[in-house]
Amino acid sequence: MRRRSFLTGTASTTALLALAGCTQSGDRSTDDDTNDSDDPGSQPTDPSTDTTETDDTTTTDSGDHPTTTVEDGLVNQSFTVTDTGSGTERHDATVDFDADKTEVVVTGTIPGADGCTTAELGEVTYDEQADHLSVTVQTIDVPTSDACTQAIVEIDYEARFTFAESLPSQVSVTHDGSDGRRDVASAAHGGASVGDPSSQ
Repeated sequence: MRRRSFLTGTASTTALLALAGCTQSGDRSTDDDTNDSDDPGSQPTDPSTDTTETDDTTTTDSGDHPTTTVEDGLVNQSFTVTDTGSGTERHDATVDFDADKTEVVVTGTIPGADGCTTAELGEVTYDEQADHLSVTVQTIDVPTSDACTQAIVEIDYEARFTFAESLPSQVSVTHDGSDGRRDVASAAHGGASVGDPSSQ
């Protein structure tokens, strides 16, 4: 009986609250009508919204691309696949220093697993304090609906790195391909480019 009395009392209280709610809702409708007449254009703009949009515009990445970590010295870089053809798992790279253009030119060959493989720049790091440029060239699969040769291909490439004032004293080149990652060349400004014997 206590339980039933409690429920009955609760129901009565709920009914009273519902009635009070109806009375209050009538008052709200009057307030809403008054608010609806306000001009939306007169509402103040939240300054935090503008700040967020500005920050997003500044920091939003333009798209997927290989990682590049540079100091002020490296101002431009480019990469071109110059030729692709059947071959062997040959790794090769040569580093040239062009003092007139303050440019480092890396030409090389990296093997691809099949005809649906191409090459691109991977991670590029220039440590200005150590005066060392580290270049990684990697292979990637190319989505295509055409049939590709399943034979190993040799991908020839050329990469150029332009510096603001002076050339780096050291350059190293690494290949990251289907057969693993390996160091393929290193060079000192004023010295000869030296390939890694194990990469041949």
